Amino acid sequence: MTGYDSDAQSDWSTLTKPVLKGEKKVDILMTHQPPYFKEISNRFFRRGSKSLREAIETVKPTINLFGHNHDIYGVKYSSDYDLKNQIDTTFISACSLDSHENARKVIVFDYPINK
Repeated sequence: MTGYDSDAQSDWSTLTKPVLKGEKKVDILMTHQPPYFKEISNRFFRRGSKSLREAIETVKPTINLFGHNHDIYGVKYSSDYDLKNQIDTTFISACSLDSHENARKVIVFDYPINK
């Protein structure tokens, strides 16, 4: 597993090449902010990162796990969006608190690890 660090509001267009260079496959991409999707008309995705979405379309992670915005929570699939490249990514918004600071249920998922 390889980890990288950046601040929460990083421009992914500047991070994509140096950060993901050499990675053959990205299984789980954990980010603070969500990617941007025009198909979603709520505040959550309007605040998302366009450069992160482009990075996801390039590296095609299996899972993108993120938080940042407390207005939405749950799981969506790449088939729910009009993506430039056909990818099979699961998007998980795992904010533990809603905008009123009420606790949400924990999201648990299994991911096979090949040795």
